[in-house]
Amino acid sequence: MDNQQILLNDSTSLKQYYFALEYLPIYVVKLNLELNVIWANHYAKDSAEHLLNHRCYNNFNPDMEQCTFCPVVRSIASKQTEISLIEVVDESDKVYEVTAIPTYDEDGNLDGVFEVRRDVTVLINHQKTKVDVKTKKSKDEFFSADDLLDIVSNELREHSENVFKMHVRIASGKLSQDQKISYAGMRTSLVKMQNILNNISTMRNMNKGVIKNSKKKANLKDLIIEKFDYYRSKSDFNGNNFDYKFDSSIPNKLVFDKTKMELILSNLIDYSMTHTNNRYINLMTTLVDETNEHVKINIKIKNIGSISIHDIVEKDLDTYIKNNLALSVMKNLVINLEGQFMMTPVSGYGVDIEMIIQLKKPFAASRLPMFNRITEELRNKKEKRILNEPTGKKKILIAEDEPIGRITLEQMLKNDYDVIFAKNGKLAVEKYFSEEPDLVIMDIMMPIMNGFDAFDQIERNSITRVPIIACTAKVINSEKEYLKSYGFDDYIAKPVNLKTLRELINRHM
Repeated sequence: MDNQQILLNDSTSLKQYYFALEYLPIYVVKLNLELNVIWANHYAKDSAEHLLNHRCYNNFNPDMEQCTFCPVVRSIASKQTEISLIEVVDESDKVYEVTAIPTYDEDGNLDGVFEVRRDVTVLINHQKTKVDVKTKKSKDEFFSADDLLDIVSNELREHSENVFKMHVRIASGKLSQDQKISYAGMRTSLVKMQNILNNISTMRNMNKGVIKNSKKKANLKDLIIEKFDYYRSKSDFNGNNFDYKFDSSIPNKLVFDKTKMELILSNLIDYSMTHTNNRYINLMTTLVDETNEHVKINIKIKNIGSISIHDIVEKDLDTYIKNNLALSVMKNLVINLEGQFMMTPVSGYGVDIEMIIQLKKPFAASRLPMFNRITEELRNKKEKRILNEPTGKKKILIAEDEPIGRITLEQMLKNDYDVIFAKNGKLAVEKYFSEEPDLVIMDIMMPIMNGFDAFDQIERNSITRVPIIACTAKVINSEKEYLKSYGFDDYIAKPVNLKTLRELINRHM
């Protein structure tokens, strides 16, 4: 059966879905229940001749035996999305992340699986080489420059973290005015050291070509506020006052690499505060251009630095940037994001630093015609449900395995919201799609399926999704960062505080 004939057998929306998959730069095929490839996109056909009507595991297993660990086989058995890493036998240097997504016919019967394959060889090899530098044995008598840099970076990071902890303990006691000044200076130095170590790791990964892309939907304004709050709380920068201005016409949610953007902002603020004395420093973020899919923004800090920096930049800008780690990292990251980095001398002051970066808008269902009908059905269904609810209350799904936790949250919310519960992550996923809540509070540690896996299932199978707030007994700073970077819209610690909970719900609904 050729490609065109398969498309003719499908509904209009599915034809357009195939058309969208056709031009993805990753391997995508559809298999029937006998594991024969019945459709393949251009990338897959280019990478393997005679792919159609051949069994998929022929490409992996030379003995023509079905792979019991294969996610496609598991997906047919479980009727759920399955993911595995698979190493190709005849290409031992290639490792693929294989995702299998079950498909159904018009009667709701399982009729096959979509297989999506992504080459992760570089990332896997990088992970294999990340050994503990303290115990690493070298066959050579001398360390290479890379080995030495790894050891120095790791040991410095470990020592700086220990000093920071001691510093926090000292601050809890009574200090004289002189001690407070010394304490503030030491705290600023520690923050700078941590920035330097992060920059070294970033530059090394970029040079190796293994820096990982992690594009997620996030709020750029929240990220800027978070970085300013961090520097306000941990640093005392040369008597400077600083603030930000954010263009209200910039969309709230954008898709970008949060790790890279955090590094750009950290270095920009750190450089500005370090090289400027007793001045008002303002970071301005403005909208330059907007299309249906992208926004172009300008991030700028004016009149920073000193007259001596002005003279150096005017004389030889490239050398100055090359010799300054923070500026080098900023410039490389902005270029990596296909943006523009500019540093301009200002007469009588120092310099202006300006960046123009293009960010993606979150995927909207209306952009592809194949989703119009689905979106309309969901909207009508939700409107009908709201009309049938005499209370008009919004619905909150709470995934919590502890009975006392469910009772507590119900008492907090039942007067203002319709509250539904799920005792584990698997039930939370099922109720998310059957009950269509307006917000989800997701416990992380649950039986059968934990909160992370439940979040992945919801996000993977949703065109758009409602806010999901992580709920966990331990919310230390590192865990907060991880939950946010993972994709959760917010987090709350146990035991839950009613005022904090209401603020979170109001913010996201």
